Amino acid sequence: MDRTWYVDECNRQLDDAKSYRKQDGDITSQIQDRVTTCGQHMLKDGYIDEKTQQYLIQTNVKPGRFYILPKIHKTGNLGRPIASSNDPPTERISQFVDFHINPLVASLDSHIKGTTDFLNELANRATLPNNAILVTLDVSSLYTNISRNEGIDACRCFLHTRQF
Repeated sequence: MDRTWYVDECNRQLDDAKSYRKQDGDITSQIQDRVTTCGQHMLKDGYIDEKTQQYLIQTNVKPGRFYILPKIHKTGNLGRPIASSNDPPTERISQFVDFHINPLVASLDSHIKGTTDFLNELANRATLPNNAILVTLDVSSLYTNISRNEGIDACRCFLHTRQF
């Protein structure tokens, strides 16, 4: 891979102010402080126990790292952005949320794990309804385009309306 292309593509993506916000410096310690404070409040308010709080608050945290993987199947070989999440302050919080949300998401009728699951689902159906329309989407910067508040509200709504 050409180094100049790689660096230019990374800069092109990171310059997208709609998806990314430039920081003046490393904010990892500030985020770690917020995680610690949040964990203390959650423990005090009885949402988590002490063992969970200790798990959520990491030590020896590192900032996330950005890199791209070329989309060789796309015209122009644009890069797919990756934010590496090895040891950032929020890694264990993400694992905690994922652990608790995944079983609920998997219970949805519309849940598809990925391409293989989708193809298996199609193969298991004798026919599709006559009015069925198959659609595929390619979302640009999916996670950075989800409003944080709307994402939290959607999770909250789902958690409050779920049935066991």
